[in-house]
Amino acid sequence: MKAVTPYEKVREVNNCRIFSMYIQTGIGLGIIPYDLFDQKLTLRVGEKKDLVIEASSQTEATINFVADNLRLLTTGTCFVAIDDALDEMLEGKPVIYKDDDLDSLRAIVYMARCAFAHKPASPEWQIKKQQYRKVFKIKSIDFEIDLRELDGKALDYKHFGGLESIHKLILHSMALIKKYNDEAAKNPDAAKTKN
Repeated sequence: MKAVTPYEKVREVNNCRIFSMYIQTGIGLGIIPYDLFDQKLTLRVGEKKDLVIEASSQTEATINFVADNLRLLTTGTCFVAIDDALDEMLEGKPVIYKDDDLDSLRAIVYMARCAFAHKPASPEWQIKKQQYRKVFKIKSIDFEIDLRELDGKALDYKHFGGLESIHKLILHSMALIKKYNDEAAKNPDAAKTKN
């Protein structure tokens, strides 16, 4: 099924993020053996054509690094999709961010999106504008992030309060986007909220 609505797009990207966590966990627990990555991989690309990929003697350390990087990349893609969906549902970014849950969420997602978009394999905070250099709070999910001193620093899950807090932030974003989609389905003309 092709994702069409903003919610479907975000849900599919989040499914990839969660799948990458299963892969990383499976490797870490030994459920997915390391030697699996030393085998030829054959992909059907047409009725009479295969694409054969041979691994170049992956070490356990390399496989663990790549699995972690896959999780990181899918998390970044999730922030890009959420930012796009929020922009679509709210008709662009606010000129000035209010001190409320919605604008805090939008600023946090946008800054995370920028960190991943500019350096996907090693995300780095890109907080150039003063309006983003502050503490943002989303009271409804007890989330807080201090962006005042992060410009130019490598993004770390600890900045968000850990992996669990990032997951909570993404799920909160998805719930908001789903609510918008449900309202848009009921009343397409009244669903968009102007800033």
